[in-house]
Parts: sequence; C-alpha cells; structure tokens
Amino acid sequence: MADAFLEEIRQLGEITGNLHLALASEKESEAFCPEPLTMNDVTRWQGRMQQFLTEVCRDLRSMSSEQQATIGFLTDEATTLESACRDRFNDLARLVTRKTVKIRHHGDYHLGQVLKTEDGFAVIDFEGEPARSLEERRAKVCPLKDVAGMLRSFSYAAQAVLQQHRPTSTEDGAVMTEWEAAARQRFLDGYRSVVQPGKAPFVPGTWDDTLRVLHVYELDKALYELRYELRNRPEWLTIPLQGIRRLTHKGSE
Repeated sequence: MADAFLEEIRQLGEITGNLHLALASEKESEAFCPEPLTMNDVTRWQGRMQQFLTEVCRDLRSMSSEQQATIGFLTDEATTLESACRDRFNDLARLVTRKTVKIRHHGDYHLGQVLKTEDGFAVIDFEGEPARSLEERRAKVCPLKDVAGMLRSFSYAAQAVLQQHRPTSTEDGAVMTEWEAAARQRFLDGYRSVVQPGKAPFVPGTWDDTLRVLHVYELDKALYELRYELRNRPEWLTIPLQGIRRLTHKGSE
C-alpha cells in the first residue's frame, strides 16, 4: 500500500512537469510566451526575498522569551538563520548562467490544489495566491516555485500528523520523517523524468543547479509559512522553522 501511494506521488511529479512544459510551449499569446530570464529578474527576486527575510527575522526577535522557549528558538538564532538564508539566495544566479527562460506557473501549488482521479490527478485553481496582486500572479517566473510549494506541502502533511496525534515514541517521528523524505524523492523523480535539465528551457542545465535553485524557493516558501504561523497559529511554528533549519544546512538532494 505504501509503495502504491508513493508511486502515485511520482505520477504527480510527472503531471507537474508536463504542466510546466505545456505552459512553456505557448508561442502565440504574449501573456504566456516564455521570455529570457535576466540578471535583472534575479536581482529583483532576491531583493524581495531579502526584504521579506528581514521582516520575518524581526518578527522572530520580537517574540517573548516564553514563546521562543516553546518552539526551542533562541534570539541569537535569528541572526544565524538570516545570514544563512541570504547566502542561499545567491544560488538564484544559477538561472542566469544557464540561460533559462521564465514562464507562467500555477502560483499556489500544494496538495490542496490537486484532486485524485481514477487514473491520476487533476490540477485545479490556477488563480495563484489570493494574498498577492493580480500583477504578481500573472508574472512570469521560474516554475520551480511550484515544485517548492508541493515539497513544502509534503512537509506539512507529515508534521501535521505529528502535531494532531502526539507521537508516543521517537519511532513515530522517525516514520513520518522517512515518509516525507520518500515522498519528496518520488515526486522529484517523477518531475525529473519529464523536465530534464539541458532540455527543458526553464530549469538550469544540470540537476545539481536545478536542486540548488529549488532549495532557494523552498526556503522562501518556508519563510512565508513562518510569518503566517507567527500571526495565526503559533503552535505550528515548529513546522516551517524545522524546514528553514534543514534548508540552510542542505547541500543537494
């Protein structure tokens, strides 16, 4: 049963890859036609990420000592995370050195945006993140943002189980961590089987470079989640925080 489920996740990776290839295939409509990705694009995206990072770290530092203790966070860690995240953001430049293109993407991609069908999955809701402006949602970007959103969704699925059903042993936590790692790998295997570096124009020319760019988008998504949880569900803060810690110490998949 577990193997069958993971095979379905691999299929979802393939579907995601085919979605991006379809979005990159438009040649007539200016609103959908791929465009060369430039260093100006990268600099602008990095600037937004860095500004958001500054705001999130400021929010972390403003937490009470009691709140910080609850999630195992020390004030000094904000400085360490901020520096590590900024270093990670530099990997976006790999998009330019490999001469990739930017395209339209889903914009709010996670497990809640796919429906299980008899023979696969159907992707729904292409309106993007409701909190973002229409201009932002229509903008052409690197579609690895979608991949990052789905990977973060796997993390939430695994950690939500542990949050709602407190593990009775360390083995329970290990099982969910193992499931998340397996789900991530199967999804990426499926995506890579369709979106091949060196052939698909919207990813860097090597898988290593593709993963490094993907980790930047995962990190940015986890920071977005962190701010959301700070403001709405502080008891869930450990989920994005664990993701940020993992991503800032990660090399490649």
